[in-house]
Amino acid sequence: MANGKLYTMSPGKADQLMSWSASLIMVAVAAFCFFMEPEEWLAAVLVVVVAIGTTGYTFAKSPQHIIVDNEGVGIRQRIGGKFLPKSEIKSVEWYDKDGKTLRMDKTTIRVAGNGGMFGYTGRWRNKEIGPFTIYARRLTGLVIFELTDGKKIVVSCDEPQALVDDVTSRIAPTKQI
Repeated sequence: MANGKLYTMSPGKADQLMSWSASLIMVAVAAFCFFMEPEEWLAAVLVVVVAIGTTGYTFAKSPQHIIVDNEGVGIRQRIGGKFLPKSEIKSVEWYDKDGKTLRMDKTTIRVAGNGGMFGYTGRWRNKEIGPFTIYARRLTGLVIFELTDGKKIVVSCDEPQALVDDVTSRIAPTKQI
């Protein structure tokens, strides 16, 4: 995977603002708890621990980039990631190319995971796509990988068409002469 083509996942400005604002709000709530009820300092400490833990975990698990090589597709997070072997990729398409959107509304539900703090990760369900796993920094430039077992992986990418073309050319069967 180290020698593959790298595709960046840049966050949107609104996503960055939301992430850091949420972190600051949690710290402000802890400070408010402490100053309003100083004898209940333990509650403030617990809020701070939860705030730091949540911020740290979501920051560490935020997707950063995609690496494509002849073995498959690697989705890199700050800590960890996901590897999709070439043999398990059935198809790949640019989801929002024709104006489709993936929004947190009545058609898209986050089943388990992160819904915007430093990215979007976890299990989601969408009326059109069905159940899927998402690794995205923003909800635009989305690419869907359908695997041979029927599972779907959604990623965001700064160059979605280039990613689709690259992966498609690598998973296409080679012609025998």
